[in-house]
Parts: sequence; C-alpha cells; structure tokens
Amino acid sequence: MERATDKLFYRDRYDVNHLLGKLGRLMASTYDLTGLSQGVLDQMESNLKATNATIVLVKGSRVDWSLTVGSNKSKLVANDIKKLIAAGPNKGSNVLVFDELDEGGVKEIMRKNEFSVVVPLIAERVVIGALILGDKASGDVYTSEDINVLEIIGPQISVAIDNARAYEEIKQFNIKLKKEIEEATSNLRGANKRLRDLDKIKDEFISITSHELRTPMTAVKSYLWMVLNKSGKNLGKKGTDHLNRAYVSTQRTINLVNDMLDVSRIEGNRFEINKEKIDIVELANESMHELIGRAHERKVRLTVQKKKMPFVFVDHDKIYQVMDNLISNALKFTPKGGSITVGFIKRGKFIVVDVRDTGTGISKSDQKRLFKKFGRVESSYTAMAEVGGTGLGLYVSKQIIEMHGGKIWIESEAGKGSTFLFTVPVAKV
Repeated sequence: MERATDKLFYRDRYDVNHLLGKLGRLMASTYDLTGLSQGVLDQMESNLKATNATIVLVKGSRVDWSLTVGSNKSKLVANDIKKLIAAGPNKGSNVLVFDELDEGGVKEIMRKNEFSVVVPLIAERVVIGALILGDKASGDVYTSEDINVLEIIGPQISVAIDNARAYEEIKQFNIKLKKEIEEATSNLRGANKRLRDLDKIKDEFISITSHELRTPMTAVKSYLWMVLNKSGKNLGKKGTDHLNRAYVSTQRTINLVNDMLDVSRIEGNRFEINKEKIDIVELANESMHELIGRAHERKVRLTVQKKKMPFVFVDHDKIYQVMDNLISNALKFTPKGGSITVGFIKRGKFIVVDVRDTGTGISKSDQKRLFKKFGRVESSYTAMAEVGGTGLGLYVSKQIIEMHGGKIWIESEAGKGSTFLFTVPVAKV
C-alpha cells in the first residue's frame, strides 16, 4: 500500500549507483550530440522526476543549441544562462537550486524561466552551457541526494557534450567537404569533357589542315626539284642558291606537317602499327642510302655495321621513320669530316640499335628535354644546325618505339659526340 502511494505521488527512490553507472555507459558510448543529450535528459526525467529537463549550449551571445524533454515552453536567452553560470557557487555548491537562493537577480531569472535547478556545463574552463531542471512532478524540492548526483555528473556531462559537439562539427565539416568534393569532381568532369571535345576539335583541325598543306607543298617541292635538276638552264650561282633554300624550306615544312599528323594520330589513338618480320640491318642501309647525297655534300661518312642479326618483328615504315629521324639529326649536327655509324647488339629478346655520331654532344641538362613534345635543345648543338627541326621528331620516335614494346634513350657528353639507342623485339622463330 505504501509503495503504491509512493508511486502515485512520484516519491520512488532511485538507485544512485545504478543511475551513475547508466549515465557513465551512455556518455562513454554515444558521440551523437542529440542522442547523448536525449539519453541524459530522459534519465533526469525518469529518476529525478523533473517535469522538464533541458540541455542548452551557448556560443558567444547566442543560444547555439538546445534540447528539452517535458513541458517547459520558456524561451531560452543566452544572457540569462550566462548570468546564472557567472553567479558562481551557491553555499559551496556549483549547482544553483532555486529554493536555496537569496532574493536577487539570479533568483529572479530562475523564477522568470521557471528553473528549479541549474547545473553549469564547463569544459576546459570555458562555459559551454547548462543542464536545467524544472520543478519535480510531485511538487517536492530536490533533495540533497539529487544535488549530490548532479554535482557528480555535471563535469562528466560537460566533457561528454563538448566531445559530442566537436564530433558533430567534424561530421558536419565532413559532410560539407564531401559535398564540395562532389561538386568539384562534377565540375572537373565537365571541364574534362570540354577539354576532350576541344582536343578532338584540335586534332581534327590539325589533321585537315595538315592534309590540305601537304598536297600543295609536295607539288611545290617537285617543281623546285625539276627546275634545279631537269630544266637544262643555267640558273647561275645566286639563282641556284635561292632555289635550293626554297627546296630545303619546303621539305622542312612537309616534315613539320608529317610530324603534326603523326602526333595527332598518336594522341587520338589512331596511329596504326602493322608488324612483320624484317632485317633491321637492311632497313638501316635503306635509310643510309636515302641520306647518302646529303652526307656527301657535308663531307660526313655514313657507315652501317656489317653484321648478321636475327629478324625483328616491327612495322617496317614506322621503324624506318625512327631510323631516318635519328640519322638525319646526327647528320645535321655532325661537322665536316665527321662520321655517323649505325650498330647492332642482340640483348635477350631485343636488338639494340645505336646511331653514333662525332658531333659536339649534348649536355645532361639538355638531354632531359629531347624526347618531349617540341623539346628542342637550346645550346651550341642546335646552333650548329643549318636546318632547324620541329621539336617533334624525337617525341614521335619515342612513341613509335614504345608501341613496339621497346625503349629509346641517349648517351652523350658535351664535346664527345652522341649515341642514340633504341630497342626492338626479335621475331619469334
């Protein structure tokens, strides 16, 4: 009968240790600010029998966040909360109890807001808010046991809520960061698509323009050659020199157009490789034969090593292009009386081809730019050349060799000549 009466009038006693243990587990396992606060407030309502319980957090001069369980409808004002907390200990306790306060400003604030108990929440010596309880449902005052419990759990709740708020801020930051990353990624995808579209337009422009240029330039070159070699007229030294310069410039333009077409095809994945078994020594001789006239004019000796080598499995025209590019470069930069030699070594499943000249060589710093697009060397090596290059030949050569599964590199020192080497795969027997 007495127990039933106690329950009817909200006078159940609670197990302090059980309550403290439950709150401790809650604070140790919950990092969500709302979940943690809800759990604490539910315990205040169910164990201390508060008609309402609130956790309010302040930041600067405003209420930053609050959560209430029960019937309290009062509007929380940050300055009121701060005044209550700033009032300091009351009769040796940090917990402010309305019935124990002397009349004054603090008690008036509590009366106005219908606060019965205020527990300051202080983390790292900074006021972060308060735990506020309304009247007991029974109409009784809060007991000394209630106040002792609140004094014990106040600092613990402060730390737990401060950690939860930090966790919440990190979570919100991560959500914001994720959103910004997604937005930036979307923008990058859009920009990347636009760049691909522009790149496609560029490739199409280069391809069309190059084709349109190559046809008339080839015709001009042919007519110049006919005037120089088949006209039967005495053009005179000055006229011959002018026509020779026009012929060389035309050939250089054609080479540039061809290189640009190759780069466009390579970068557009349209560069076809048609492999077959070929004699690499014979291919080198073919290239030398094409260049022998220029070599005689410059008084440079061309030599292909006479050596029996296994057949290689490559695209004849593409490797011829690489060979022609390397020997032509060597011829440009080898002084009168010099020599250019093409040699071969079998190394495992590859043949190493080397094009060695007796030119002035290339410094280590300049070598880094050689196989890059438009990677011309700005040094005395280039200055010796009578005909400038496009800066694309070695780049195209590198792409061709790598498409064959080989590699290309240079061995050179300034003043000691240069050796360009590349590898091509041996054909299977």
